[in-house]
Amino acid sequence: MKNDVITHGNKRVILKEKPGGRIGGLINFFRKHTIPIETIILYIGGNDLTTETPELVAARYESLLRLLENKIRPRRIIILSLVYRKDVQKWKVDKLNVSLKQFHSNIVHFWKLDRVGGGNNIGPDGIHLNERGMMNFKKNIIYSLKCTK
Repeated sequence: MKNDVITHGNKRVILKEKPGGRIGGLINFFRKHTIPIETIILYIGGNDLTTETPELVAARYESLLRLLENKIRPRRIIILSLVYRKDVQKWKVDKLNVSLKQFHSNIVHFWKLDRVGGGNNIGPDGIHLNERGMMNFKKNIIYSLKCTK
């Protein structure tokens, strides 16, 4: 798992990247581990959408959110919207993003990524973010932290 660090004021945000990761893997991880985390930012679901319906992915997301709320008890959870990628039909991404937006609560916030998707932000594989996309992704994370409390 690759780690990247973003500094936000006097806090550090650690990005944990696991290529090929799926929601079920996160559920299994958090069932086994209790880690004190103040803010959780989720950007997951694209790999799940390659083989599953948006409804099933949304149901798994909901299970993950309930587990995090009840076991980890973070102060906030930020769900980042998914962006288009070549191996997932656009309507699936749109439908899942609509579902994710509906999970809003006192601690769960949906954040629509800005200037992250699109041809000049996606790498040659058509799936992963390139350097520019990653830079915009990090800017979105910092802005989402400022705007959600």
